[in-house]
Parts: sequence; C-alpha cells; structure tokens
Amino acid sequence: MGRRWAGWAGAALALAAVGMAAACGGGAEQDGAGAGVAVSGVGRVSAAPDVAVVQLGADATAESVAEARGRSAEAMTAIRASLAGNGVEDRDVRTQSFGIYPRFEYPGGEQRLVGFEVSNRVSVRIRDLARVSAILDEAIAAGGDAIRVSGVSFEVDDPAPLAEEARRLAVEDARAKARQLADLAGVGLGEARTIAESGGASPPPQPAFAEARVAAAPDAAASTPVAPGEGEIAVSVYVVYAIE
Repeated sequence: MGRRWAGWAGAALALAAVGMAAACGGGAEQDGAGAGVAVSGVGRVSAAPDVAVVQLGADATAESVAEARGRSAEAMTAIRASLAGNGVEDRDVRTQSFGIYPRFEYPGGEQRLVGFEVSNRVSVRIRDLARVSAILDEAIAAGGDAIRVSGVSFEVDDPAPLAEEARRLAVEDARAKARQLADLAGVGLGEARTIAESGGASPPPQPAFAEARVAAAPDAAASTPVAPGEGEIAVSVYVVYAIE
C-alpha cells in the first residue's frame, strides 16, 4: 500500500509542476513526449484607426402610430440624405433596430395610453476621418429634434496585416523567454513541439456621446469634437519547446 501511495503522490506532484509552469507563462514541462520548456509570448502592434462608426437614430412620439412613424421616417430620410450628400455610401449605413412602443401615463394610479414612440437606429461607417465632425454635425442638423446620437467608435478597416505582425512578435517573445530559461537551466533549446494562440484587438479611446435630443443651431461656430486616438492589436501565444 505504501509503494502504491508513493507512486500516486509522485504523479500528482509532476502534474502540479506542469500546471504551475503553464500558469506562470514559463518553465519546464514534462508530458508523454518528454521534458520541455513552456512559455507564453505577447506581441503588440499600435495603429491609428481609419474608420469611424457612428450610431444615429431618429425617434418621434405622437398620439397615433401613423403620425409617430411618419415623423421618424421624415427625420431619418433627412439624415440619410445628409450622409449621402457627404459621400457616405449606402453600403456603410446599416439599420440596427426599428421599434414602435406605446406610451402610458398613470393619473390616479390608473394606466392610460397617451401615444406611441417610433425609434429607428442606424450604424454609419465614415471612412474619411478628417470629415467625421462635419458629417456628424450636418446629420444632427438634418435630424432636428428627432435625432439621437448614442455612440462614436473607431476601427481599423483591415486589421489582418497588424495581427500578422503581432503574431510574429509574440512568437519571437516566446522564443526569447524559452532561450533564457534554457540557458539559466544549462540545457539546450530544441524545436517547438506545441503552439497555441489567443488574442484580440484593444479598441482605441472612444469619445463619449450621451444620448440626447440635440439640434444644431444653423450658425453654430464650434463643430462636434472627435478624437480617433490610437488602438492596439495584441496576440498571445503559448509554446512548448523541446529540451536537447
């Protein structure tokens, strides 16, 4: 019984050592394929965004559905015309939601229907970052009191080349860590036996736009400020190298 218990204990300690090495991002690993050096590597690439994504809407309330829908449609048509006049293509405007909702009041604690609200929301991609403020201001003016602006964010239209560079840097980072560990341990570093990737994009700073009923004055001197900032593509890899 003592020998069997000692064998189980030894196996448990070996598995625990492997788990600790992986969790710490570097160390010696032992599995069915033999001893190895397990490390994690991270690659980061900074990039300026080249597309702005604006969330716009046209909401209207009225006593009847038909009247509320008509007002919302009129405002959204004006917004779309403003966007098109500023070079925003149809392919860059996508309906996000459309809804019709009853509005109630509760005089004396009793529910009473007083009208309806129609909400139409679209997502707009603006590819000319130099004109985001002007395009946004004109869309706000076109929508009048029905306009809603619920968010502005920035993206990289084609992140694939950035991800490839971040992946290369992550593998180099992992190799450098493994080489240092092998040198410190006085062993030779062999070929990679296992590699896995995880990662994603960190968005650039986003200006905050509170949803509100906004109407731009025709003679407004200041334009809406927006700041694209800079984003980061980050890729992480986990690599196990053989020991020679």
